[in-house]
Amino acid sequence: MGPFDAVHGPTMLRAELNGPLDGLVGYGRKWDPWVPATRGEAAQVLWNVLGKEGRPAPAS
Repeated sequence: MGPFDAVHGPTMLRAELNGPLDGLVGYGRKWDPWVPATRGEAAQVLWNVLGKEGRPAPAS
């Protein structure tokens, strides 16, 4: 992801390893975590977090 300071580096690594960023379009080396998230990115992260907690997916 690039260089992070001592405060943000461990948190970003934890996020990468635990999966809330999985499925983000364009996520990778060029993805900028300092740019505000789009509605789609925020929805994907929330979906991933709810899935990790074992909550059932909302009905469509």
